[in-house]
Amino acid sequence: MHDAWILSLYREFCIIYRDQTPSVDNERFEVFAKPLKKESGLVKKTPFGRGEYGFDLAVVRLRDVKAPYHHENGKNTNVPVVVSYLWQVESEIRNSATQISEDLGKLIGGAASYKLFIAPKSNQKDRGDAWLAFLEKLTRSVSGVIYVVLVDSYASKAGAKKWVDGRPDYMIFQRRQGDETLLKIHGK
Repeated sequence: MHDAWILSLYREFCIIYRDQTPSVDNERFEVFAKPLKKESGLVKKTPFGRGEYGFDLAVVRLRDVKAPYHHENGKNTNVPVVVSYLWQVESEIRNSATQISEDLGKLIGGAASYKLFIAPKSNQKDRGDAWLAFLEKLTRSVSGVIYVVLVDSYASKAGAKKWVDGRPDYMIFQRRQGDETLLKIHGK
């Protein structure tokens, strides 16, 4: 399940940024995803094995800079350098407040204008009100715009079936810089 949904997010971001180019010459947008648990060959290899730049998924603006000393065939070697982050994506599908805090903490340190955090929906009797209040507190320290998606966890048998069928329930919330609360923008 982990590989399937990371790969689907990766593909969607690739489609969105495929035809977009920055206004500056020698720059490009790239989408990088965490190495999949099973090597699929479908995710773009990152330069020099840099992984996903520390996030489950990242959309970055890159510029090639000539290396100061390294040459191949008499020509300078170019080094891809991150100019800026557009998106940083983190997820934690386990129902663990500690794990949620650790992964959301990565976004707090991130510089992207847009962030996406995916977490499990609560299965508590309070309809998840305490879970949502907890997430609101954590996201207040995240700069920029953050989207929080609460989705059925595939850890349970019922949740896994929804994922396999391509129909997990989800809710999407947005919080803009300076706002206190997460605003529900989609889902049930």
